[in-house]
Amino acid sequence: MTHQLTRPRWLAGHVLVLVTVVAFVYLGFWQLRRHAEVQGLQAVVAESFALPHVEVGEAEMYRRAVAFGSFDHSREVRVLRSQDGVSGEVVLTPLVLQDGSAVLVNRGWVRPGESLSRPSGEIRTEGFMWPAESGSWLPSNLEPGQVVRRIDPAIIQAFVEYDLRDGYLIEALLREAEPPSIPSGPHLSYAVQWFLFTGVVLVGYPLLLRRVTRRGASRF
Repeated sequence: MTHQLTRPRWLAGHVLVLVTVVAFVYLGFWQLRRHAEVQGLQAVVAESFALPHVEVGEAEMYRRAVAFGSFDHSREVRVLRSQDGVSGEVVLTPLVLQDGSAVLVNRGWVRPGESLSRPSGEIRTEGFMWPAESGSWLPSNLEPGQVVRRIDPAIIQAFVEYDLRDGYLIEALLREAEPPSIPSGPHLSYAVQWFLFTGVVLVGYPLLLRRVTRRGASRF
């Protein structure tokens, strides 16, 4: 009778362990895929950086680009960003191009309360085209110097008549400047952790069963 009552428990235990192992293995390989995606993106950025500058209208993402136009400082906004552990803000200004369209330019990082120069008239700038950040929400109005949550041209597009290009230009006037680094992230270490958890379950569960079986046998 005792053996018949405990059999469903043993079966449930086996199923639970099987589901756990499958889940851990899946999560481990998922983290490996994410790590491979980041490495692929890093390679794309490195290859694009090695190519010569093109005009911003012809530039794909991660490509070095040059732009000619005038800044619209009336629609300049800021995004909170820390740098080397110091709180600050990234200054974003639309650059209206010669064809009437515009590109959002990340002009650099400043401490709160500080400002950048505000060049007027036709200027030339260069840098790296970078994808817009997702998860934006539109404010009810847009004042000069307003702080927004994301670097996203769509925020400014809602308040201007000219067309803003996808992505934004990270200004880098020095020719030896390097593109922003893309961190590898913790995906590889997370994958190792999930596989270690899998090994713990595969080794620990049989040991637990053996101990329980010995205890049961010692009672008779």
